[in-house]
Amino acid sequence: MLAMALAGTGLMYGMEATFAPYIARGELRPVLEDWSTMGPAYHIYYSSRRQVPTGLKLLIELIRELRPLGL
Repeated sequence: MLAMALAGTGLMYGMEATFAPYIARGELRPVLEDWSTMGPAYHIYYSSRRQVPTGLKLLIELIRELRPLGL
């Protein structure tokens, strides 16, 4: 998706922190800014906190530890 946007073939949607370097270099530019959100990042929803599958619990812990988007 990023490669296609950089090639000028269309629009893409994602977290601003991911695209900031490309925007700063002028390789990408924001569009539809009135529709942008500055709210919280992605959320993980699951049905019950009592019986969270081990794999999901480990994934949540990993995301919290790595903070991949710098948030």
